[in-house]
Amino acid sequence: MIVYSLVHSEGRVICKAHWKHADFDEETCRSINQMIEKIPRYDNRYTFKSEGYLHHYIVEHQILYFCVARPNMPSRIAFEFLDDLKKNFKRILTGNESSYPLDLKTSVSEQNALGSMIREKLEQFNHPDTDKISAARRQIEDVKQVMLQNIDSVIRRGEHIDTLVDRTSELSAYADNFKVRSRTLQRKIMWQNIKTLGVLVLCVITLCTLLGMMVCDIDFRKCR
Repeated sequence: MIVYSLVHSEGRVICKAHWKHADFDEETCRSINQMIEKIPRYDNRYTFKSEGYLHHYIVEHQILYFCVARPNMPSRIAFEFLDDLKKNFKRILTGNESSYPLDLKTSVSEQNALGSMIREKLEQFNHPDTDKISAARRQIEDVKQVMLQNIDSVIRRGEHIDTLVDRTSELSAYADNFKVRSRTLQRKIMWQNIKTLGVLVLCVITLCTLLGMMVCDIDFRKCR
């Protein structure tokens, strides 16, 4: 179970709350507040053990998101709690889960909203079904990723099909063009053959005539 949580920055606790079912006194809270002053403020996330509890924290943009949990609470759920706490903290102060507050001076209404938010998140993440819900969410996310990959594959396959269709069309056009050029070339060769045959026939006739004139004289008297 997560028994206590706070947000700390600029040397002061901005908001805090403890779980209503936890035996967590003010002296322990003061001890923890002194402890967190020693945590370095560069962006990181870490877990350490102290006085029988696990202390988890996330530092981001020099803001410390901190919680104390019993040893039976999985660290994964504790950090899911801190990530959710971080998003809602920014949402309450800026209206946007991804924006960082420029001024951490909070009004009374913001203090009340932040305290209520932490108590609500403690109840939510300490519920017995939280781990089952997280597992279901991960399964849904995995299924979603698989579906997105399948859709991406279908889209890529569609692009390949379009490319294949385009190439087939180009090949068909090339084949038609080749057929036309082949017919033109065939006609050209046929006419060349006819011309060659005509010249050959003319040469044979001329040669026969010359031979006849040589044998039979020019006026063919000898062959009468």
